[in-house]
Amino acid sequence: MEILEKKDFLENSQKEDFSLAPESSLNAGSEAKPLKKIILTVVAVFFTLAVLSAGGFFVYQKFFSNKLSSIESPLGETSSAKTNNGSNAVREFASPINGAFHTKEEYENYKDRRPLAVMVNNHIDARPQFGISYADIVYEAVAEGGITRLMPIFHSTDAGKVGPVRSARVHFIDLAAEYYSWYAHWGGAYAPVFPDGTKDYSETNPKADAYQHINDVSLASLDQQWLGDTAYYRDTSRNVALEHTGYTSTNALWKEAPNRYPEEGWTKFIKFRIWKFKDDAVLSERGFVTDIKFNFWEDPNFEVIWKYNKDTNDYSRYQGGVKWVDAENKKDIAAKGVVVQFTVETSANDKKNHLLYDIVGAGPAKIFMDGKVINATWSKAAIRERALYYDEEGEEIAFNRGQIWVEIVPARSADSLSFIAQ
Repeated sequence: MEILEKKDFLENSQKEDFSLAPESSLNAGSEAKPLKKIILTVVAVFFTLAVLSAGGFFVYQKFFSNKLSSIESPLGETSSAKTNNGSNAVREFASPINGAFHTKEEYENYKDRRPLAVMVNNHIDARPQFGISYADIVYEAVAEGGITRLMPIFHSTDAGKVGPVRSARVHFIDLAAEYYSWYAHWGGAYAPVFPDGTKDYSETNPKADAYQHINDVSLASLDQQWLGDTAYYRDTSRNVALEHTGYTSTNALWKEAPNRYPEEGWTKFIKFRIWKFKDDAVLSERGFVTDIKFNFWEDPNFEVIWKYNKDTNDYSRYQGGVKWVDAENKKDIAAKGVVVQFTVETSANDKKNHLLYDIVGAGPAKIFMDGKVINATWSKAAIRERALYYDEEGEEIAFNRGQIWVEIVPARSADSLSFIAQ
């Protein structure tokens, strides 16, 4: 399905004729002096330009000001922002994922729905992505060949356009499972089936078979192969390869999920372990650690830099030397906290060069918040258990409220991590 073209309101709207009046009418039947004619003509021209400018501004405000910020989705969905309800709106309901406070109206909208994890393409031809800034938390890890994918998890906020959407991988399934989330993806790694019903595990190692792992974990999959154009579509306006053109929206996925899983209980929010949260450090107590740099493999297009903004107490994301902006709303991608989690990476030794990550287990991590770095360890006891983070004293770390990024970096690339302590 291609993106629908917008109606050209300027060509179809009626235009007023602001042509100048005849000289005779300006002179009211008398013979005007040449200078007077020139002055009146100049005044008329300026008047005409002013009217045309005002008319053009009106047309822009009415038809374009809210429409040119992003390509519209044919699903008819829009992104949501936090409701203002006046400047004194009370925000006292904390997100169970990132601790950000919301109004009662916002809370009532999201409290009963399952979180939604979406596999998002991070190939250079897929950038900038849509909808990332609306996620509560974002995970990044290598799929194959040093090329990372993202998995934003949405719960408290809607995104009208998310993507490009890509296929499932087993380590992302392990991450999504701890939220009891819906898992949205466009296909997945799988072992082809021979005519006799057996599978070709030389093509895809059974440990890397995403569809089998989804069944083993009982994760609620919202695969494009099943939902089709009820929740997914293609936008080919960027003129890139087909695998970089698939998109969805959070509302469309939440709407279609019950049709895929009509059985009682599937759509309900299931409680999971909530992290500890805290308020931002006051300005005088914030540190000076910035330019957090690391890479997953060696490709410079995937080297990440997080730059600390002391005044706003957040981190701006750069990758491949480019500052990240959400294509949906043109806002900078900024995290309140960044987790760099070192994990064992092994090859699946199959023809598709799939990778395996020890998502369940324990290991070292660095956590960046408030302009400081925390030497930490991570621990995830089981697939359905939350990963928890502890400081050097063994105390569970409390995160700042707001979007959090978790970077799953191969342990062998730990030496690539550097930062500046000003």
